[in-house]
Amino acid sequence: MKNKFESPNKFEGTIDLSLDRNNNQISDAVEDIVENLQALPEELHKEEIENFVSKLPISPETLALQERARELSDSLSTAKTPEEVQLAIDELAKISSQLQEDPVIAKVESDLASLTGIGPNANPSASAVDFTTLQKGDILARKSWFGFVFPWAWKYEHTGNYYQNDQVYESNLTDGVNIRPIEEWRRSGQYVGHARNKRVSATKRAQAVDWAKNKYGADGRTPYNLLFIDKWTDAALYCSQLTWKINLHTGYDLDSNNWLYFLNMASRWGPGVLVILIPAVAPDEVMLSPHVDIKGEGWR
Repeated sequence: MKNKFESPNKFEGTIDLSLDRNNNQISDAVEDIVENLQALPEELHKEEIENFVSKLPISPETLALQERARELSDSLSTAKTPEEVQLAIDELAKISSQLQEDPVIAKVESDLASLTGIGPNANPSASAVDFTTLQKGDILARKSWFGFVFPWAWKYEHTGNYYQNDQVYESNLTDGVNIRPIEEWRRSGQYVGHARNKRVSATKRAQAVDWAKNKYGADGRTPYNLLFIDKWTDAALYCSQLTWKINLHTGYDLDSNNWLYFLNMASRWGPGVLVILIPAVAPDEVMLSPHVDIKGEGWR
């Protein structure tokens, strides 16, 4: 008797992305993996995603890029100077662009966006976020092409937490946890999202930001955390880790471990990236949490 939690379809052999039974311009294999993941409990997602990605017809050149990316990811946690960090980040950003140009990876990501209706190009709005509606404790997220580039970004590479008086409480590579003017979020040429923890009151959201400010400061005393997998430490915080801790203080875990995000990232970086992503909390995972309402998102 088949176990009810067994994967409904193990992919065998090399996947042929050209197969399209219903002529909808979406690969049968991509439709199958989405259907499988929707049917499986979360604890089986990793195995199913790894199995699918390992069967993709990835070229030796792309495999070499993925291996180099793993080396660079490891080097971030041991970097001793800001210059070393920046060099690794710059190379990872270049590799990310190269990987997304690979026809196999591009096909999978495009098909996933078409099939699910989720992705940075799904909302054509020029300015979907209304900054006049922000409340203290709300979540801001963005993806841009200037400043720090987060390697494992799908829709979003950075989060912040609205403070008050056009200020954002956030953590950046350059100066750690700080309160900054909101102007950076209003710049054109970036994809910006606005979300709100729908499980708690406005008072509790505001109190949670104040709790974090008292605990971690707002003057750079808490540095940026380069060890992405260690989301539990209080000694250093990356951007979405700070957002996660603020909301965890209210009793809600925004680390969604969303299968669609994991599938996109594993298709791009290789199955080994899940070892990094599962214990961490990425900006996309926060914005895909069932505990938040998306108030607006789109290109500026």
